Amino acid sequence: MNDPQIGDSVLYVLPEDSKCSGQYRPAVIVQAWSNGYYNLQVFVDGTNDYANYSGHMLWVTSVKHSVNRENRTFFYANEEQATDMHAERPTNADG
Repeated sequence: MNDPQIGDSVLYVLPEDSKCSGQYRPAVIVQAWSNGYYNLQVFVDGTNDYANYSGHMLWVTSVKHSVNRENRTFFYANEEQATDMHAERPTNADG
């Protein structure tokens, strides 16, 4: 995958201070810094995500791209999670 660019649509992982920590919200990259950090405009679900929030957009700064999907990072919807999602599953010995 190419480096993230301004204007890219991504998914932001809500941080621990959100009521929905760990859930994903759509976002757009609005600034790309040379050190691998990005600023995003995130489409939040209002007070469902943040108790005292009255808007629908959240500006988050200094966010890293991560396929591991940790809180307060972003990833692309078509990226597979970096954890071993395709590891062989144990089989039933009885067939």
